[in-house]
Amino acid sequence: MAALAVIDGLDPSTGSKAIKRLSGGVAMVREVMAAGAWLTHFQIQRQVANLPAGKHFSESGISARVRDQRKAKNGAHIVNRRIRPGTTHLFEYQLVLNTPGGAQ
Repeated sequence: MAALAVIDGLDPSTGSKAIKRLSGGVAMVREVMAAGAWLTHFQIQRQVANLPAGKHFSESGISARVRDQRKAKNGAHIVNRRIRPGTTHLFEYQLVLNTPGGAQ
């Protein structure tokens, strides 16, 4: 299944329904972050759930899908990270698409 190439470390016994859900998360996170706004994992999680075909993913799952955006097989996009202004431990992330039309 093509999704196996998208998800590293996937248990071989994972069912096809779970594979489809997890592989769709990479595209949904990219769709939410494509505008280039700075977002926390919680904000990304909430926006992914609100997409027309959206699903609820845990914050750790969202974190993994954000990291997946950096991988060559997912576009080798740039993911910037910073501490949210006014906080000491809350990180937010920005996606810069690796395409000619990507947000700069």
